[in-house]
Parts: sequence; structure tokens; C-alpha cells
Amino acid sequence: MAELNIDAALIKRTHLVQAEEKLVEMQNGCICCTLREDLLREVSKLVAQQKFDHIVIESTGISEPQMVAETFDMDPEEDNVQSLKGEACLDNCITVLDAAELFNNLASISSLKEREKGVAAEDERNVAELLLDQIEFANVILLNKQDLVPDNISRQTLLAAVRNLNPKAGVQFTTRCKVPMKEVLNTGNFDMEKASASAGWLQSLKNPEQKTGEAVEYGITSFVYRARKPFHPQKLYDFAVKNFLLQETELYEHVDTQEEDKGQQVSRRTDSKVSAAKPLRLQQEHFSRTTSYGKIFRSKGFAWIARRDDMMGEWSSAGNILKLTCGGPWFAALPQEAWPDVEVSEVLKDFEEPHKDRRQELVFIGQDLDRCAIIDALDHCLCSDCDLRQSKQLRDPFVAWPELETMEIEVSTDGSDDEMDENQAK
Repeated sequence: MAELNIDAALIKRTHLVQAEEKLVEMQNGCICCTLREDLLREVSKLVAQQKFDHIVIESTGISEPQMVAETFDMDPEEDNVQSLKGEACLDNCITVLDAAELFNNLASISSLKEREKGVAAEDERNVAELLLDQIEFANVILLNKQDLVPDNISRQTLLAAVRNLNPKAGVQFTTRCKVPMKEVLNTGNFDMEKASASAGWLQSLKNPEQKTGEAVEYGITSFVYRARKPFHPQKLYDFAVKNFLLQETELYEHVDTQEEDKGQQVSRRTDSKVSAAKPLRLQQEHFSRTTSYGKIFRSKGFAWIARRDDMMGEWSSAGNILKLTCGGPWFAALPQEAWPDVEVSEVLKDFEEPHKDRRQELVFIGQDLDRCAIIDALDHCLCSDCDLRQSKQLRDPFVAWPELETMEIEVSTDGSDDEMDENQAK
């Protein structure tokens, strides 16, 4: 991912003293979706030598651990690649955090391009979002640099925050990453299915009961906001830009044909424009949100926005940044035969008449959260009965999403699909 690869340069000057074997340097020192074949090939070579018990893969600080994990779980027939199944299994997925800078990084609005040299121009990820990805997927988390944590931040608060973001991971403090090898090697602890569902926000959706114990003692809590009415697009937009740095992906023509109010500036602030926002404005947003609602580390879930009844909104905030994008169609907008490979009975649990699975379901995780204030603010963004009656006239300042397309397919006797008719569901 980086043209300037310090790790690769260091590896060239390093060897394993015990075995006198050179470390394997991946192309560009990087493991991502486009270089999985490199990883597969190199691991297979090491396995074939039959003289290693363990292989340690150190990804760059800007990579996503799930990409590495999926490499060990790839199906050779489906993915058209060689498989590591039967040769090597993933034993642990470890994320090392800078404990001294954890809360600063969670609140960061910096993009990876600003932090790291050589990051691809099209890479629009931000620091806080990547940090949460790395925390939420790991099954072991090391809070490193414990000796550098400021006096005004307690170890218990850091621990409680990380455990709320990933309740299933083993968490411990370290200095210079010194940790007993038996706790990180040959543990047999990693489980792909569990890792994919270990994020705190997902756990809160499944088990929404109010948490108790150490986390609550240090003000770290979570809750789920639910509603069965759509958000008023203008009210939700106003809430978002007042309290967060809003990121949208502007790929389509704007849905609102109404003329914008005179003198009103509608800020798109899409991914490429986030870093250009004025620092003073960002400080004001952070202060406003923290004062009104507490420190929101993470929020994630599904949003239903009026005038967009077919498509689900995917809500994801990391610190100061909120992404609100199209998450695909609601099940209610599709005929059941067009549903993906899902357990129908599980899907139907989310159905309530008259709107089926259309709903608001948002998890909030943070410190000193004012639950009532957040719920009141979001309730204020919901459509009134009057709004619903004139929903087509509601002002919608969000960028446009794709419209749901439906296609009628006739399955012939020989098993082939013949396209019969195509239309757009407006």
C-alpha cells in the first residue's frame, strides 16, 4: 500500500537468529485483496519446507485484518485459487493499539492519505474507520504503550472502551508489545464465523439488554435506537451535519428537483472533501455533539429515509465522521424469490406491518452517553403523520442513491434463464 515501505527495508536487514532463515518479504510489504495470491503462494512454500511450526504475518498498519483472515478460508472452486485448507489454519488475529493515542485516533478526521505516504489516491478510508475495523475483527487486542498513557486517562477506561467495541476479544496491556508467546501462538482461538460477528455494535443488536459492571462504572455504555417510521430527509441531514462530519458517495444525480432555499449552503462533504473542512467547524461539531450527547465512539446500523422506501440506508459513524450510504434494498422491496441465500424465518422476525422490515435500528457505543437526549434528537428527525401524507414533497438534500431495478426471468426447461422484461421500480 505504500511506496515507501519502512518495514520491508528493515526486513532486508533482519533474520531469524534461531533458525537463520530470512523473513519473507511480500510484494510492496502489503497484504490486501489484490495480493492474496502472493500470500497464498508464500505460505504454501513455507508449509512445503516442513520445518516451521508457526508463521507470523505482520500486516501494515493501514491494512484490514479480515482480508488476511479470508485468505485462509478461501474456497478453491468458488474463488479459482489454490487453497490453504489442510495445509495451514489461522490461529490468532491480533490487533496492536497505541493506548496513548487511542481516543485521539478515534476522534480523528484525518484520511489515510494524510497519515501515510504512498497511499493510493483512490483510497478514501479515514483513520477512525480503519481503527474500528481493526478492533472489531480481532480476537486478541494488545493495548500497547501503556507506559505512555496520559495521567488523565485511566487504564480501566481504555479497557472498558475496547471491550465495548469488541466484547469477545481477549484484551491486555503491554509495553513494547511484550507478551507471553503462549498467549498469542498455538492457541487455537481464532474462529472466522465468530470474528465476523464479534463487533460490539452487532452484539448490541443481538443482545440489547443494558450492560452492567466495569464498563458502566467507567461511563462506557451502549444502546440500540429503534423506530418504525422513516426519517424526514431534511431533518436527518440537519442533525448529521450539525453533529458529525458527513461523508456521502456522490455517484448519482441529485434526487431533489426543488430549488434550494436562497442563501442555504448544502454541504456534500463527500469522501474526497472531508479533509478540506475547516478545523474550527470540526471543533464546533465535536463540542456540540459531546456536550449534547456524550462521547460517541461508534454508531452503526440501518436507517429508513422517506422518499427512499426501496433502499436501506447504511449508517456508520467512527468518532467525528458519519457515513450514510445506500446499503441495498429492503427485503420488503423484493419478491421473496429474489431474496439472497438467507434463512427466511430469521428475516421475517424483522417484519412488522404495514412497512415490513423498513425500520430504524442504530447502535450507539460511547462514554457518558446521554441516551435520552440521543433518542429525543432522533425522534425529532422522524416523519410526522402529516409528513408521511405528503412525502413526495419532502425536501431531500442527501446525494442520490441508485433506484431499485427489477427484472422478470423465465426459467426454461433446459435450465437456462431467458430475460423476459426489464423495468424500473420508481
